[in-house]
Amino acid sequence: VTPRHWGGWGYRWRPEKGTAVVVRRGEGVVLRLWDGHTFTITVDNAESAVRVIRDRLRPPAPGRV
Repeated sequence: VTPRHWGGWGYRWRPEKGTAVVVRRGEGVVLRLWDGHTFTITVDNAESAVRVIRDRLRPPAPGRV
């Protein structure tokens, strides 16, 4: 993810790409939302961020709250 691809730093919207929060250059996470839109955010260690998001979306195991 680069500011150049999104038109600069900060909160951005582009019809062909969706919405993004670009606060740094480099790794990012692209979320495909239930309504078909996409949301991109720059993060450190995108792989770990995806793992955390998936864990939160997974239903709790039986007996766990």
